[in-house]
Amino acid sequence: AQDFGDAMAELAATSWVHAVAWSPRGETLAYAAHDASVHFARVDSGEAVVTAAVRLDGLPLTTLLFVSEKALAGAGHDFVPLLFAPADGNPAGASWALADARDKKPEKKAAAAETHLGGAAAARAMWQTKAKTGQSESTKADDEWKKHQSPVTFMQPLAGDGETWTHFTTSGLDGRLATWKVDDKFLK
Repeated sequence: AQDFGDAMAELAATSWVHAVAWSPRGETLAYAAHDASVHFARVDSGEAVVTAAVRLDGLPLTTLLFVSEKALAGAGHDFVPLLFAPADGNPAGASWALADARDKKPEKKAAAAETHLGGAAAARAMWQTKAKTGQSESTKADDEWKKHQSPVTFMQPLAGDGETWTHFTTSGLDGRLATWKVDDKFLK
């Protein structure tokens, strides 16, 4: 038996670790690193073994939450909560993958309306934008569709039975609080 404070394992990370989360049964440990990677380690045998690492295309995560034994939610500097799941459906398996993004970018409808401007109206719109921003195209933030407008710093389970969470909340540096529903496929 180990005493309180004794190290159970030392796991590799190639940069600072921002967040750590245990699965509901305590068999999987996930940690997010500053290099935009999420690592999964199995600890059900008493020894911690890193089984998978997922490298993100975007910015690093700052908070993690297991919503079930088979799904991990994470969010951070990209403002959008992501869901990770075992690629083969088995949390003891060797591969986890990015499975879903909770905040989806809507189809562009406003852009279509702007393209219908003809002649003088289109030229006027272009010159107004150039005068305001120094660019010929609109510089509206590409992130306006996101519920959070700055990094997400905290996740909290909202509804569920303690082992599976059907809903969770996020809060960010923008002062916003958002509620998210987890699809059933991640809960079973």
